[in-house]
Amino acid sequence: MQKESFNLHYNNITEAIDFAWKGNEKKTSVIFKNKKYTFQDLKNKAQIYQSIVKKLSNNKNNKRIVIISRNSPEIISLFLACGKEGWFCCPLNNELKYFQLSIQIKLINPIFIFYDQEIIKKSLLKDEDFHENLFIKLDSSEDNISLEKSKIVDSEILNEDFLLTCSSGSTGNPKPIVFTQKTKLIRSLMAIETWNLKPKDVFINASPLHHSLGQRLTFIPLLTGSKSILLEKFTVEEWLRESILHKVSFTIPVISHLQKLIQEKEFWDLISSKFFNCIVASSSKLDGDLRNKILRHDNNIFYEMYGTSEVGTATVLNTKLMNDGLDSVGKSVKNVNLKIINPKTKKQLKCGEIGEIAIDSIYRFKEYLNDKELTRKCMHGSYFLTGDLGYIDKKGFLYYKGRKDDCFNVGGIKTYSVDIENFVLENFELIDCKVFGLKHNYFGTIPIAACVTKEKDAKTRSALERKIRHLCALHLAPFQVPHLVVSFLDFPKLNNGKLNRVKLISDLEKRYLENN
Repeated sequence: MQKESFNLHYNNITEAIDFAWKGNEKKTSVIFKNKKYTFQDLKNKAQIYQSIVKKLSNNKNNKRIVIISRNSPEIISLFLACGKEGWFCCPLNNELKYFQLSIQIKLINPIFIFYDQEIIKKSLLKDEDFHENLFIKLDSSEDNISLEKSKIVDSEILNEDFLLTCSSGSTGNPKPIVFTQKTKLIRSLMAIETWNLKPKDVFINASPLHHSLGQRLTFIPLLTGSKSILLEKFTVEEWLRESILHKVSFTIPVISHLQKLIQEKEFWDLISSKFFNCIVASSSKLDGDLRNKILRHDNNIFYEMYGTSEVGTATVLNTKLMNDGLDSVGKSVKNVNLKIINPKTKKQLKCGEIGEIAIDSIYRFKEYLNDKELTRKCMHGSYFLTGDLGYIDKKGFLYYKGRKDDCFNVGGIKTYSVDIENFVLENFELIDCKVFGLKHNYFGTIPIAACVTKEKDAKTRSALERKIRHLCALHLAPFQVPHLVVSFLDFPKLNNGKLNRVKLISDLEKRYLENN
């Protein structure tokens, strides 16, 4: 493992942010719903939260705080307060159902729940495990809080638990991931260095702040002393309007957002403008159609990065400046080592051999909350086991081939979903294609395919499904031919825009049982 190259001389992340804004506290830091917030405004609100929590806290050992809210500048102020005081901040998805929130809150065991929607408070109060004095509205002021005071002890807190984020849950089991202040700080410093970001840059953040990407797009502009545009949620219209109005120069959209944006002429006009410097695709690999549209555009501002919530950014690829490796997801960033291992034996594989991607990184998470066994299972020495399949070529480029679950045995033959997906996408005008392995009594597993098409007519879609299966039977090996092809107008998505694998596979299984 390479040694950390960041010179950290701060006691906490908020101290580092204060340093970035020194002398510019009255400069606009965040724009939200057409209202400007200076850095001083954010600090003032953070100080109110600090005071409120100190007044209400009866348990100085419990420093856990939950946030249940839509995106807002108040959440950023709470991040600053938590960084200063050493509190463990756990923003949760405000779109979860009551019982889902209840489970996560009980796991976290917070001393306070900050919220912005009265309905959430009323729903949670139905549960006798939650006492009303745990709840604080995000727009509370110190004046309307008057309970007994308690003292929270200050300390050097850079290595203490700071933020929690839940993985996307695309596999049906979202994991609560714990980060220290140091991890969040050095991840942001790495991004600032990688993309050469400056105080003059303008950011736009449309990702939810309970998600690691939304948090990243919060801390990077705070640590560069830059302006950021915060959206309550993503819409194409608002994203384009705000980006053009405020001359955004940098952003990291999730793939599902980027897929919608590239359909708009205003998007291409925006990234061709003199002020736009860099756009980084995140969350999943650029598919062939999306990548081709980007490569045809005459610019060098598109980047792609690969990583996970647990380890952050692992590789970076510039889709225009590279002469080779364009089918890869790039090479490892500073302070990150990659290797490919056999998922069963855990032995390292040679160049070109497909196996599980393992990442050794100083940007790694601390642990899964309250689950030491799961934390242990996902590690191999100092390497995090991603669950992703891929290979590394002789030049060090990493090639992503799909999830470990997307490699399955059909009649004892190892079959990769990506090989079937690529064939279908190359031969049919589809928006997307996903192939999964379905358990089967005779073959062990059989491939089934799901496609997204623009065709809305049911008969036309049914004919397309038959054509896809027929062409696969003509040109693919027998074990690769999908036993079922189902067309969709869109795949089911999670709240963060990622594919809801569990729902999609469930829908496919239901269709297969109906047809057989």
